[in-house]
Amino acid sequence: MRIIWTRDRFEVEGKDTYDHRETLKSCGFKWDPENKTWYCLPEAQRLLGLRPLQPTITPEAKSRFDQFEAARKQNVEASRATDSDLDIPCPPGLSYLPYQKAGIAFAMRVFGDLK
Repeated sequence: MRIIWTRDRFEVEGKDTYDHRETLKSCGFKWDPENKTWYCLPEAQRLLGLRPLQPTITPEAKSRFDQFEAARKQNVEASRATDSDLDIPCPPGLSYLPYQKAGIAFAMRVFGDLK
């Protein structure tokens, strides 16, 4: 079994994928009947769950996995922030608590400007 990066997604190649379909499903992979392959979109990937199957991974797929994993870890760290220097408008006489400012800054970073 081998994990590759193609068509902007992770795909699993191999003859024994049918035997491991339940493991693949539990790791977020879906069946693509048109291309007859199991795939997982980068934002939903959980390749670490495939370790018991001992798949090989192509260098490009490994590089992509490392990029997405670094971004995920950065988002987790940013979501735990307790303060922000962001200047957020609020009604006169009121102010945001530090953790609220951090939450708003995180949401703006992840979802963009909500105007």
